[in-house]
Amino acid sequence: MPGGIASWKKPRATRLQQVTKLTKGGKTAKQIAAELDISLSMAHLYVKDAREAGMLPPRRTPTFLRGKDDPPAGSMKLMLATLPDDVRVWVYSVVPEGGTVAELAAGIITDAYEDEIGGK
Repeated sequence: MPGGIASWKKPRATRLQQVTKLTKGGKTAKQIAAELDISLSMAHLYVKDAREAGMLPPRRTPTFLRGKDDPPAGSMKLMLATLPDDVRVWVYSVVPEGGTVAELAAGIITDAYEDEIGGK
């Protein structure tokens, strides 16, 4: 069972070193969790902590999605959580059936771009 008593007693520094080595070796978080007998969420947390400690390079968005100097895209879920309740309710009410909030946002951004630039 992942996360057993023996697996969580390892010192944090030891775990970070193990996770760093496995990640650099090409292992996924799922493989790391299985190999170290820890939960998948703990494996993700250790990878994140290793990145923040500089033991692993920062996670990079694929370049086809984001340019080198682009601002961070952020999280749609977190953005929605910051909206006033009435605005959030409106957003959900105008998402087309079967669509997503991200698709709605992309449409609004495209419309604003075309209005500003004079596109199609």
